[in-house]
Amino acid sequence: MSHPIFKRIVLISISSLIISAPFFLYPLFERPSLSQMHYIMVCGAALIFGIAAAVFIFPIKIFPLSPKDSPLILVGLYTAALIISAFFSGSFLFSLKEMLFLLVCMGLFAALVIAQITPADMNKILILLCAVGAVSAIYGILQNYGIEFLGYAAESKKGKLNVLSIFGHPNYLAAYLTPLLPIHINAFLNTTARLKRCLIIASSFLLAFCLALAGTRGAWLSLILAMPVLFILRSKMKNIPFDGVKIAGNVFKTFIILAVIAILFLTLAAPRYSLRERLGDSMPLLSRFYSWRMAGEMLKDRPFLGVGYGRYKVLYWDYVNQFQMRPENRIYDYLLNYGKGVPPINVHNEFFEIAAESGIIGFALFMAFLAFVFLRGWETLANPKRQLENQILPGILAGILCILADALFNFPLHQPLSALLFWILAAFSFSFRIERAAHQK
Repeated sequence: MSHPIFKRIVLISISSLIISAPFFLYPLFERPSLSQMHYIMVCGAALIFGIAAAVFIFPIKIFPLSPKDSPLILVGLYTAALIISAFFSGSFLFSLKEMLFLLVCMGLFAALVIAQITPADMNKILILLCAVGAVSAIYGILQNYGIEFLGYAAESKKGKLNVLSIFGHPNYLAAYLTPLLPIHINAFLNTTARLKRCLIIASSFLLAFCLALAGTRGAWLSLILAMPVLFILRSKMKNIPFDGVKIAGNVFKTFIILAVIAILFLTLAAPRYSLRERLGDSMPLLSRFYSWRMAGEMLKDRPFLGVGYGRYKVLYWDYVNQFQMRPENRIYDYLLNYGKGVPPINVHNEFFEIAAESGIIGFALFMAFLAFVFLRGWETLANPKRQLENQILPGILAGILCILADALFNFPLHQPLSALLFWILAAFSFSFRIERAAHQK
């Protein structure tokens, strides 16, 4: 077991970060996402250095993780791949500066894994995450009706960009709120207490209603992919035979409820955009495909190490100019006017961006880490001896899958709050196995 002081420091620090980071004083600083990112970087770095100093100065023995059980090996190798890629990119200091936030998130992930957070501790942190989500959802709903009191009016624009809560953009809002819905649904199915069920229903309604008002198509795609997995994982947790018909029925019931929220309440709530126009607008998707193509061109040039972390946005126009010089590619000229000459900051696909910036090596290590997350989670759920403690694991894994599904068309791992959420949930998925190993010894 890890030292209780070490665990307490990690829990208090992570909890404080979860509560304070979303509501950082944006009007006094930069746009919301940058303010939150810098705040997490500073506080997270201070926490990591503080923990390292405490372990060095005081005789705190942390749990010795074996290579077999430790995800830190893969995370360490991925970090090394990023640094090596940056070193050979020709802009080492720039790439290193760009990856500081990611390094802090991975440091917080390592602290949570080493601290061996118990299921009871996880429940408390998940409640905090969901509470922050509910509060930010309420604020987003109020914005839809023109109520603004925290200084975000400058960020608000017409249409769906009016609902951005404290995140600065509806897509960033969705990247945080959507993964919380499977956690809510899983918690609802785990409890029979009437009061808890009513609170979960109320919170779930706020999240889904805000997402509907924000008009983010990626959120619903993420749920479509994550909900069947949630029920499959719950079947594994209960150690019952796989029943495809029953799982399909549960998924269907869930989507009926979500459809009622998305259609009925959208009609009553009068969102500030046309649902028909929103669903029929293909330009955002086509521009994403073009961004993916540019990422592919970069990967083609530097297949093994990539162009360096954070350098996609720097090299974008160079590759566009080379690509458009070929006569057969002039058909894409109309897409270049869509962004009004402003290069995309990210690829709008995390997997392509990781591949382009860190090469095949970095991409393979990151995918190995994701495979490790779900394979270890599946193995943990298969153990019938600790079913009560494993009850929250399906929601955690489905929440991670939501983030990864959103990453197909957006960049949640580059947004401060959704990235922090991803690394916290990933750490939780390993804590079950580590805690079990400690008990078995």
